[in-house]
Amino acid sequence: MDSIAAIVGALDTRDLLQSVVSETARHHIGFGAQSAHFAAFGQALIWGLEQQFGAAFTPELRTAWTTLYDAVQDEMMRVAVKAP
Repeated sequence: MDSIAAIVGALDTRDLLQSVVSETARHHIGFGAQSAHFAAFGQALIWGLEQQFGAAFTPELRTAWTTLYDAVQDEMMRVAVKAP
C-alpha cells in the first residue's frame, strides 16, 4: 500500500512518478513477481476499492483507477523485460 500511496502522490510530477514506478518494479521483480501476479493484484485492488467505497466508487473512479493501474502495470512489465 505504501507503493500505491507513493505512486498516487507522484502523479503530478512525471519524473518522480517514473522513478517510483521503476523502483517499485525492480523490488517486485526481485521478489519473483510475474506478469500474472500484477494482473491479479490489479483485479484485487479494484475489487477492494469497490468494497471499501461502495456507491461512492463511481464508474468514473473505476475507470480512473483502472487506467492508472494499467499504465503502472505496463511500465513495471517494461522494466521487468530490461531487468538482468
